Amino acid sequence: PWAAAQTVAGVDTLVADGEAHDIVFQDGTVVTLDSGDLPPVDCAQDLVLSTVPGAVDADIRSGMEYLGVARDLSLECGGGTSLDIEGTVRLTLHYPEYAAGSLDQAKIGLFEWVSETQTWLALGGNASAGANAVGADVTRLGRYGLFFWDALDGGGRGLSGVLVEPNPFSPNGDGLYDETRVLFTLGRAADHVNIEFFDLSGRLARRIVFHA
Repeated sequence: PWAAAQTVAGVDTLVADGEAHDIVFQDGTVVTLDSGDLPPVDCAQDLVLSTVPGAVDADIRSGMEYLGVARDLSLECGGGTSLDIEGTVRLTLHYPEYAAGSLDQAKIGLFEWVSETQTWLALGGNASAGANAVGADVTRLGRYGLFFWDALDGGGRGLSGVLVEPNPFSPNGDGLYDETRVLFTLGRAADHVNIEFFDLSGRLARRIVFHA
């Protein structure tokens, strides 16, 4: 058993050597970060992980199922002043085997809670049988949870599991859905991948080409 809230004190000291470190909590949650991911403030920084009380699956989308794992992650300075990360860190949440039951674990992903729209957005991850953990890169601290979702399909031989979250998005600088995340799985090696973004009128807005 573990406490409803866990604190790793002085995380800034733990990563002061500039190397990436795995900060491991008692429930199996892992945060991988280095000193460049922390804000440059002159105080001891504590990383705090808390359980999310109550049900969080009241308004989830069709085809989703909550695995019972949701955590609030925060960074505190001194007398409890809240901070946020500066870079991108790796967050991994663990779930017990019984929570998955007969679900296809390849369709279990890490989701971020957006309080302004009361929505869980997929970040990706895709668990594998036996691993009982899902990780994804995050750019801010907040509430994260594990869900099964039919849309997280990564089992095809070619291109599969194509998902854009959120969709649509609006990069207008208002702080809400300014960014989107494109998730997909390639079942075989590819020399290049083209990703095209269209506006609501159907006009091509941007094309991104990734070369191997």
